[in-house]
Amino acid sequence: MRALLLTFCVACSAHAPRPVIQGTGGGVTTTDTKIEGWAVFPIQRVDDPALKGKVRDLTSEAAGNQVKWSLAVEDNAEQRHSYVIMLPPEVALPIATGTTVTVTTESVSVGAGTGHIAIVDADNTLLLAIGLLPAGWSAEPGGLVSSTPGDSYDEKAFAMRVKASDGFVDLVPKPWRSFDLAGSHYLGNGAAVQRDLNGKPAPLDYVGAWNDFNIVREPN
Repeated sequence: MRALLLTFCVACSAHAPRPVIQGTGGGVTTTDTKIEGWAVFPIQRVDDPALKGKVRDLTSEAAGNQVKWSLAVEDNAEQRHSYVIMLPPEVALPIATGTTVTVTTESVSVGAGTGHIAIVDADNTLLLAIGLLPAGWSAEPGGLVSSTPGDSYDEKAFAMRVKASDGFVDLVPKPWRSFDLAGSHYLGNGAAVQRDLNGKPAPLDYVGAWNDFNIVREPN
């Protein structure tokens, strides 16, 4: 799921209270959940990278250790557009049929096997974000989590800092964190990685840096 610059409604048992971490300097309070794994937006045909329309169908089925969600959105010309989204089994896509959404997508570097997607509702409330955020949101590396020296390169891992108008949250790869931001309750995880060559040739699979994040709104 690594990209060069590279959610979610959960049963209560999936995120029973665990240590609470108080954000600092504008960071919001987060609660660790028991959820692990990553959301994925597989590479697929997308006719309109910024589509606004009505949700006409939403189904899910088990797919290995994830759940495959199939979303169908109808545009003003009554043409249907389909999207496939993979989520951890504890996570549900918080979208109802008949509602209006805007789906924004973008491709990632060739060979990554994944894309980015953001979905907002008619009020521009963020519903789902996989590597892509709507206007008013941003993401950047946060605090240093670990530093690992290596033979060909040294690797630093940072929290993924996601910002909204009323503050920010620092996300880590696992576990997913529960938090309130921009007037809604969310679950999410993320990571930012930076690799620095130490004088030796780069390995064939070398990637210098990437940002990953998944965010999903929980229903009220």
